[in-house]
Amino acid sequence: MNRRSFILAASAAVLAPSASRAELIVPFAEAPSRAFIPHPTFVAQQCADWCWAASCSMIFGTLGHPTDQRKVVDFLYSDLACAPAPKTRDLTTILSKSWIDDHGVTFRPRIEASFDQESGIIAINDALIVSELLQKRPLLYANKDHCMVIVEADFIPTPRGPRIIAMGALDPWLPSDQPGSSPYHRLTKAERRPAFLGGDMMYLAAVRI
Repeated sequence: MNRRSFILAASAAVLAPSASRAELIVPFAEAPSRAFIPHPTFVAQQCADWCWAASCSMIFGTLGHPTDQRKVVDFLYSDLACAPAPKTRDLTTILSKSWIDDHGVTFRPRIEASFDQESGIIAINDALIVSELLQKRPLLYANKDHCMVIVEADFIPTPRGPRIIAMGALDPWLPSDQPGSSPYHRLTKAERRPAFLGGDMMYLAAVRI
């Protein structure tokens, strides 16, 4: 996963029991709310192919364990090669093993829920995503060729739970020829849609420590 290129939000259709009914059925609607992390840790990737390592470093740092992205890279490539993470299962391993942070403290993250296109895992929904962000926990995201960190979601409350209508991420890619550029990236509709539904999302994981 180098440069940039699911939400399984239920779409409810309200059907009248009979065509002869004259009453108007109005769908539930409410003003959007926002769940976000006010001060997430940002880490810029140190090479063109290290978006995955920088994103994991952001996750760890925001959760209280700053960890240099080079430690993450060293786990897969002992020579610190500027190379992409080969499989999404490597991301799952990184987010599930013990680490020693930059302060010498040992910690072990765990994946609370995830969507993993390559592994056939669909175990996350809008309610959990919103809950994680409200608890100030970012999520690791990957589209078809780039990793980012989800730090914001706009959602509409419904009787069946929150329905996400937009998401924002921190993008570790900051081109050197664009000084002062913002790392914030608003996900497109395609980036929010799972790959098996014709979108670009390949991976999304809620991480806790």
